[in-house]
Amino acid sequence: MNNRRRWILAIITGFGFLSFVGFSVLPLLLAPAHPSSISPSPAASVAPSPAPTQPVNLAAEAQAWEDVLRRDPHNVIALENLIQTRLQLLTQMAPGPESLKVERSLIPPLQELAQLQPQEPAYQVLLAQTQERVGERDQAAETYQAILKAQPDNLQALAGFAELLLHQQRPEAAIAMLQKAIKQGEAANQAQANSVNVNMIRVYLGQVYAADHQDQAAINTFDEAIKAQPEDFRPLFMKAQVLALEHKTDEARALYAAALALAPAQYKDQIQAALAALMPPGNAHPSPTPSPS
Repeated sequence: MNNRRRWILAIITGFGFLSFVGFSVLPLLLAPAHPSSISPSPAASVAPSPAPTQPVNLAAEAQAWEDVLRRDPHNVIALENLIQTRLQLLTQMAPGPESLKVERSLIPPLQELAQLQPQEPAYQVLLAQTQERVGERDQAAETYQAILKAQPDNLQALAGFAELLLHQQRPEAAIAMLQKAIKQGEAANQAQANSVNVNMIRVYLGQVYAADHQDQAAINTFDEAIKAQPEDFRPLFMKAQVLALEHKTDEARALYAAALALAPAQYKDQIQAALAALMPPGNAHPSPTPSPS
């Protein structure tokens, strides 16, 4: 596989899925946690949050929340703060044995939090993602399956499980799962209109087809999604990626430009970069697409 195809396929799978759901687990937990109605014991007290310019001893802070949990193992606020602190610690660590150890340490509090807060599937999704990253793929699959058993249309779980199956070299299983979810979603929408975001699941399905080199199936699926929701930038962008792989440069440019006009601000830079990569030499920075009048 040439480098360009690897790069585009990485975007097709990486830029899609969870980031496209309009949902991210990390901001949920990296944001300030619940205002602390509890605090660590004086023997393991944590100072008030310092100004951003001061260093934060995150390891000590994590230890303080562990001390709270030894006294009160089911304390939701302490669990959230412990997970939040360890996630912040991970952002400051280089990949290696120590960061893997910290990542593994996320699993027990996430399991406890998922049991205590079953109405918050975000915790279960983060648990499954963490299990996969530390190599516990079978456990991750079980976690995703548990979410989907309770909520068959959970977009985060469908996206994460599809990614996991791709990483396991099981694209046909991912395709079958998403096709089933689409059928179930369409039936649910007949009973209650717009109760399931079927079009987002179509986008996931197209991404899986593209990752499995089933380019025409991917294009057909993205076309269905575009027809259903012409204002959604995501299938436009993904179809453009597949057309770029097929060297249909003019068609890809047009779709990138259309996606750029519709995309929220946080995605524009990445779409602009993809569009610029297809521009002729000397015109690598295309003018912004004018807004529709």
